[in-house]
Amino acid sequence: MADDDFQNVTANDGDTLCGIAARFGYVNCQRVREVAENEPFRNRPLRGGDVVRVPLIERRNEGGREVEVQHVFRRWGIPAPNIRIVHGSQWTPAAQDRTLTFVNISNYVSNQAGTNGTNAFPTGFGFQADGHADPDSFKIEVVDPQAGGNSVNVTLEALKPVYGADGRIDQATVVYNPFAAGDADADKRSIIVACQQMSARSSTRFRSRYLRLAVDDQDFAALSGNPKRTDGSAQGLLVSDLADGNNTANDHLEILDQRIRATYELRNCPAPAGQQKCRVVAELPMEESARRRIKLCVHVFREAVGGVNAAGITEQNIRYRTMKWFRRAYAQISLAPRFVPCREGAPVIEFLDPPPDNMLTISQEHGRPVSAAGGPYRLSFRLGLPPADVAAAEAAATGAGLTAADARPTVTVNLTLNWTPEQVAAAIVAEVGALRGNIFAAQSFANARAFTAVNRSCDILITRTDSRRVMIENETLTPGAGITLDVARVNITNVNGALPNSLPVLNPDLRRLIRAAPGTDDRLDFYICREFTTFGGLGLIPHTDLRAAYRPDSPMRWACFVMARDFMDAGDNWPWAYPHEAGHVLPDAFHVDNASPLASPCLMRETVLSQLCPVDASKRLFDTPVNIRYACWDPAQRTVGASRWVTGSMAERFRSRGASVLENW
Repeated sequence: MADDDFQNVTANDGDTLCGIAARFGYVNCQRVREVAENEPFRNRPLRGGDVVRVPLIERRNEGGREVEVQHVFRRWGIPAPNIRIVHGSQWTPAAQDRTLTFVNISNYVSNQAGTNGTNAFPTGFGFQADGHADPDSFKIEVVDPQAGGNSVNVTLEALKPVYGADGRIDQATVVYNPFAAGDADADKRSIIVACQQMSARSSTRFRSRYLRLAVDDQDFAALSGNPKRTDGSAQGLLVSDLADGNNTANDHLEILDQRIRATYELRNCPAPAGQQKCRVVAELPMEESARRRIKLCVHVFREAVGGVNAAGITEQNIRYRTMKWFRRAYAQISLAPRFVPCREGAPVIEFLDPPPDNMLTISQEHGRPVSAAGGPYRLSFRLGLPPADVAAAEAAATGAGLTAADARPTVTVNLTLNWTPEQVAAAIVAEVGALRGNIFAAQSFANARAFTAVNRSCDILITRTDSRRVMIENETLTPGAGITLDVARVNITNVNGALPNSLPVLNPDLRRLIRAAPGTDDRLDFYICREFTTFGGLGLIPHTDLRAAYRPDSPMRWACFVMARDFMDAGDNWPWAYPHEAGHVLPDAFHVDNASPLASPCLMRETVLSQLCPVDASKRLFDTPVNIRYACWDPAQRTVGASRWVTGSMAERFRSRGASVLENW
């Protein structure tokens, strides 16, 4: 054939040989495949810029046809084969439905649907109001004029990105690959989806049932069966992590970086054996504009000085729990954790000795001042040392021209009538600073004002310049002084978790743990101990709806306590406790209303959290249209410390109230 018997066609992404052939009137791509110049395209999808040689169809006259009379001719292969991902609609013509440009993980219980979030997720084809109510559900649409029959099958699979040396996706050479056979749950990361002919009038257009993305195998099973259904009725695709806690590529794979790809192989493509049939492909990312990272760092306390870590947990355990369960919980609202250093030059996960008994508290919770009458009033205490340090410290003091007593001095403060706790603390700081030899330093901190208090209480932290541990001993206070004097002596294996009536104040033991490694307001700090006496975890919300005097100062906010035993160990039990505590801090709120029909599956459920991860576990963060009632402080504060119920999108409150600890993707 001569050159003028061919036309060169520059392909676009998504084109197929069959589709290009159809534009020129061919029923299929057989003639196009036979052209020698098209040999490179016989076993791979066309890419934008590929030049396909198309032989022109021979023109001929239709004999016996009358002129000036309308005749109907059928053009084979039109419309061109196509695939896309849609949400669908009830009334809009199918061809005019909006093509989705991204997908999201659903906030619903995986097998439930409807505007109330408690109806069954529909398993039928066509428009279903309950499935349509979930804005994150989607369908696959196939157009194939040569398909024949009333259904076709599509492969839907998850794709993982290739990361560069810096741990980020190289935007210049973005590459996404299917999961490998050896990857965890590889069989759940690809499903067969049946698409049914939409109507007799639209015989070339096929659509799937409503589909969802799942982040754990229990949600996947609820949607796609266990074992996975292969008859096209699967409705869930696993888009999950590979986390193992070893800080390698498996941990670095982000759920929100993944894409989904739908592939349809044209049923009547005539590709001979050994050649790949024409395929149409639709590939979508997660919603990029909504993605944010939650900055966090973790402080784990040892059970004794130089001893084992809390409940024996390791860095690998912390990373595993964070990059698996924490990540899965927050992927549904487009958030993901990122470790940041605890301090400049410090690790992102640090292991600390128990804090020494070196913090005094003046007028815990009640904030009372020194009495207005009577006296004289006095407080005193000795700055001791651990027994193993006494001899060396005394020797160092005498070697510096001091006495042995200067290594363990007694501090005495004469109190003035009506002094507030802050004034008492200032006097203690001054007295410690005046001790001989500049061995000691003291710093005071005002705590949040308790709801029934007249003043703020104060903490005084005393340290040694030689880094030895200070042990406050023999503290005394003249009876009737009005103020109270406490020393935080933390039982590190079973920390006192008793909370005062004014939650923001905490108790001295809890504050002492935080002061051992103070955090900042631009990240979440987690403090891990073996266990606590009254709780398994506690979120220190910023309390921004309270009046200013009653709000805690940094670092007593944007932080969480979590029990190491069971919650942070190497296993998968109690997976939601750790992310649950962050779920108080980020939205600055408490628990959901237990009377709500969706309280049980909500991550912020008040009662016992689900031990494992069944589909109805307490692991959901609901978003519009499924609104849920939850508690927070009443901004009006008609009564100090009054709370109120808020009904709305929990997800939106997480993203807006938690903005100070989030960063762009």
